[in-house]
Amino acid sequence: SGVTITQLGEVCDQLGLVRSGNKGLQGMVKKRKEYVSEAAEEQMRKNRIEHNEEVRRRHGSSADVKFTDASGISHSFAAGPVCADGAGATRSYQHRVTGSQHCTVICSNMTHKPLMLKHHQKSCVLCQRAISKLVVDGMRAQDITADDLLHEGRCYRNTALSPAQAEESALEELAETLLIDPQTNKFRSNEEAILALQVVTDG
Repeated sequence: SGVTITQLGEVCDQLGLVRSGNKGLQGMVKKRKEYVSEAAEEQMRKNRIEHNEEVRRRHGSSADVKFTDASGISHSFAAGPVCADGAGATRSYQHRVTGSQHCTVICSNMTHKPLMLKHHQKSCVLCQRAISKLVVDGMRAQDITADDLLHEGRCYRNTALSPAQAEESALEELAETLLIDPQTNKFRSNEEAILALQVVTDG
């Protein structure tokens, strides 16, 4: 962990191994991330269906929340209990979450499996790595400019909120995503959609 593509390439060179260039390795890493993301989403889709099956097995479909949307389509959504929690990349005393990365997860109280998650990235990892290298090389942090942070790869962050602040808004977003597929902007099927009326959190 913590090994960069450049360092990995240097190790391969020292061992005399034929390898792809850094851009080729970055492409392989990107594809691997896409495969992992697709597999994780497919597994959570199965988990949502399993959660609803367990809710309906215990309480029957009569406990579903039924309604007809503006398009005239009828829906019957299971409303079984779920729990939610978040975890930061680092955690200090008194459970104060810190760090630039954080993840909020909603799990089923029926099957104890994850149903949906949201990853928060407050600052770009590649930029932070470039800053650390410049500081180690002797440059003062206050003298670093945007031009000094040019790097291979795309800058990425998806929130300006701290981990503790991001968790509340993430729960609202996840509760909506359990009902509406963001890819189609339509309600999920009755087998998969979950209406989170009962959410257990750690406060």
